[in-house]
Amino acid sequence: MHCCELILKADAPRDEWEKTRMQGIGGSGAGTILGLNKWKSPITLWAEKTGRAEPEDLSGNEAVYWGTKQEPLVAERFYEETGKKVKRRGTLRS
Repeated sequence: MHCCELILKADAPRDEWEKTRMQGIGGSGAGTILGLNKWKSPITLWAEKTGRAEPEDLSGNEAVYWGTKQEPLVAERFYEETGKKVKRRGTLRS
């Protein structure tokens, strides 16, 4: 079994989460690197992660809003399909 390190708790302030998120590659970044993100190119992600460009402000984005609101429903459905519970731990580093 592979272990991960908890580097930020789930209840941390949003600004800490955003700062921590910029330090690595998560699920969204992985898809972007593979060219699977139609809204952002790998070079744009690189520029953001290296401080050469500011990330787009998505705070008013309707799709982001509803995606966040639906996370508990997605977690519930995942449990129904797999029998595996989803727990909010925070940001993990592997």
